[in-house]
Amino acid sequence: PNCLRPQRVCLCEALPEVVETDTQVVLFTHPKELKRSLCTGPLLELCLKRIIKFVGKVFPDPEDHPALHEQLCQGGRQCFLLYPGPEASDVAEIASKSPVTLILIDARWRQAKIMLNRSTWLQALPRVSLPHKQSGYIWRQQPAPGCVSTLEAVSEALNFLEGNDGAHIKSLLLRPFEKMVQLQCQFTPNAKDKNANLGLPMSVEKENANPLWNRSRRRKRRRNTQSFDFA
Repeated sequence: PNCLRPQRVCLCEALPEVVETDTQVVLFTHPKELKRSLCTGPLLELCLKRIIKFVGKVFPDPEDHPALHEQLCQGGRQCFLLYPGPEASDVAEIASKSPVTLILIDARWRQAKIMLNRSTWLQALPRVSLPHKQSGYIWRQQPAPGCVSTLEAVSEALNFLEGNDGAHIKSLLLRPFEKMVQLQCQFTPNAKDKNANLGLPMSVEKENANPLWNRSRRRKRRRNTQSFDFA
């Protein structure tokens, strides 16, 4: 595989041979992700053999794109959406159903929420979530504890879904990600881990509970309090 990155930030030496998995991974990618140099979806495409990427803002229904949905269910696979929510099961609970198709929304969290709301088909899928882990994206603060990059999410899910090979596959996928973080930190030598003090995981009480919106509301409350002080 060739990462196609400039020599000073080349990741080719960290890329594994294409990894064979029973699980089929599907990336529903927002178009803006294609312009971001440090997104992790492209690394997954280089690492995994059984991966499908659909770029767009709306995921097509079966009648709109039958060929895509035929691929999703190939081999009798059941589709699951990897996305947090009150109805989400732990991903480890579906290991017995392997092989499965695991769909991820590859976008910023605010965009992902909108993309999910636009698709009744995605909303109807059984949903799974991951154990809370701290993201290795040390220079990019995640909106809440347990939020991780697309590659980190896939590697953690495959750790549970790929049986005895899971831990090895996870380590192979994380290797280029960790190399990317290491190289990026060379340009910001005094960078601190922005996710180190996020605190304990937040429980998801509502489907539309988005940490970014909560943060925005807190800022508004602070501004309102300041305006009252000056009154």
